[in-house]
Amino acid sequence: NATPVVSATNSTVKADAVMNLTGATVNAVLGEDGNISFVTFVAKIGNTYYVSLEDAFKAATEGCVIKILADVTINGKWDCRYTGSKFTVPVTINGNGHTITVKNTMFNDVGGGAIIANFTTVNTEAIGVCPIILAINGSFEDAPVLLENITNNVNVDASANTNRVAGIVGSTDNENHITFKNCVNNGNIISNEQAGGIIGNACHNSDTENLIIRAANVVNNGKISAVKKNGYGGGIIGNVNGSISGTLDYCFNFGDVSAAHDAGGIIGDINGNADLTISNCAVKGTISNNPDKFTGEDKTSAKYGAAGIIARSNSATSVINIENCVVSATLKAD
Repeated sequence: NATPVVSATNSTVKADAVMNLTGATVNAVLGEDGNISFVTFVAKIGNTYYVSLEDAFKAATEGCVIKILADVTINGKWDCRYTGSKFTVPVTINGNGHTITVKNTMFNDVGGGAIIANFTTVNTEAIGVCPIILAINGSFEDAPVLLENITNNVNVDASANTNRVAGIVGSTDNENHITFKNCVNNGNIISNEQAGGIIGNACHNSDTENLIIRAANVVNNGKISAVKKNGYGGGIIGNVNGSISGTLDYCFNFGDVSAAHDAGGIIGDINGNADLTISNCAVKGTISNNPDKFTGEDKTSAKYGAAGIIARSNSATSVINIENCVVSATLKAD
């Protein structure tokens, strides 16, 4: 049990440096007392390493890539638009295949130009907010947002206080162009009003521009529930509110979807003009609505339903193309 000797031949040890010792990468920090302590760096930007995501996020500059180097836990939430400990410029966050334990939403607000990719979120307990992105808002000259290779395993129970919830993005609030690639939700999602596997509410209030959404190879395996009387639930998108265009290609829902108002295997409700192509999608599970949430006059006048692809679209000018889609779900519409 002799004490091992660490040698660094022809190497110079500097403070806050990464040393290569006999073929192994060691994270070491040289203290003021001259002693070396070994730490875990959790992120880097270029050749600069950080012991916390907070430090890396604060150091972010326009166009930089924050690469996560270890599994981490996030207790708070970050904002990718504003100042202070928040991003003021578009950045890329590369999870590098790591697992992130979330106890709150990861990002409160993401602006245009952000690329967020390559990680899995977990928690042994349900949380009360969207685990990854609470909202995506247009900024940075409306540059596109890309979300790629993200898997959510966190259950969400927001029935007490939140009306826009999903496994990946709660609301899109006026961002102009969002692309989802290879994203998976495995969490069970419960919301007051708008619940989706990937997006809770795709909202765009501009009179001159459409929200453009492109989704390819996205999957929902979780149980989706919108529990209040105005609840809209969708395997991929809970509710569309405003003008939207784009494509949903190879999108799959394998989880049960239920809503008090409208429940759809892909989209629960479209409340606005839509120009969408939905292609090569498949829906399984049970898709059901529960109008018992309505009472009295509301119940007799309300229009609600359940459908394999889209439960309802209330615009006569919408153009929706559905191509090569398969629905093998059980539909329950009252």
